[in-house]
Order: sequence, then C-alpha cells, then structure tokens
Amino acid sequence: MRNADGHVAGEPARTPVVLYLSAEARELMRRHRDEAALAGTPPLVDSKLVEAALLAYMTARPRTPSAGPAPTATPPVNDAPPPAAADEDIERLRQLRAKIRQLNTKLEHADAEQDVLREQMESESVRAEQWTDVREKLVKRHRMEASLHLLPMATRLNAAFGELQSDAARMRALNDEVIDYLITLLDKLERSS
Repeated sequence: MRNADGHVAGEPARTPVVLYLSAEARELMRRHRDEAALAGTPPLVDSKLVEAALLAYMTARPRTPSAGPAPTATPPVNDAPPPAAADEDIERLRQLRAKIRQLNTKLEHADAEQDVLREQMESESVRAEQWTDVREKLVKRHRMEASLHLLPMATRLNAAFGELQSDAARMRALNDEVIDYLITLLDKLERSS
C-alpha cells in the first residue's frame, strides 16, 4: 500500500506508519475479512480499512474550532466494507471451509489410490504380455514331455476309472492327474530358465 511518490495511479500518496492495535481492533479486522468472504467480495487491505475508518471518523466528528478543516478525501464507494454478517453466518462459513478442507483431503487420498490402481493395472498388463511368452514356452515343453508323461497318465486313469464307481470320483482323479502333469511341466520350465 506504500505510494509515497504517487507512482500508483488512482491511489493517494501513502507513507508507512506503525500502528499498535488492541486485540479487539485486530478481531474487528479479522471479522471484516470473514464478512467480506461471506459476501463474496474482496476484503479491504488492512491499511485501507484503517485509512477508511480514520477518514469516516473525521467526517462524522462534530466540528469544533480546534478540530481544523474537515478532510476532503472520503473513501471510495467501491472500497466500502460489506454489510455486517451475523455470527451464525460467520460460523457457517468456518464450517464450510472445514468441510472443503476435509473434501480436499479425501480427494487427495482418492487421487493417490487411483495412482496405485493405475500402477497395478499397468503392471498387470505387463504380466499379460509376459503370459503370452509363458504360454508359448509351456506348449513347447508339453510337446517335448507329452510322450514321456501322457501314456503313464492314461494308464493310471484307465485303472482308476475301472475301480471308481461315481463320475465325481473319476473327475477328481482326472483333475489330480492333470494338475500333477501341469506342475511337472512348470517345474521343468523353471529349471530350464
């Protein structure tokens, strides 16, 4: 707000001063900012607020001979403070700000979770690409090993099917043989790589 040389167009010349304010006066300045936020208007800068208050005080003061000439400057209309807000409205604004902070936190967590899911999906797509290679190696290993393992497996299944009475028991026997065969193929693939 310093404008000692009048360089900023549309603003009066201002020089810096130090003000010591009471807690009550500082609270009024804080409340002014809250009310302006509630009204959706930009609050006055603290120095403009103090300047406007001083000018309004001097204008409203009764004239006495010792008071000197009345000031000619008045605060511009667009810098007038917004209408006073009720305490309930200010409290509601604070609660809304707290909710916005909570929602922003949740949104940040959701974004982080989506990043993790995206990474998982990308790593799964890499696994899908690798699976094509594994499948080709598994089929190749099957062609090499089938002549050694399928005939003994068929012999065992033929004997088991003759002994087993239910289809469910036969399916379990077939399932066990196929799983054993797949594990054998995978073990050989693992040892070869």
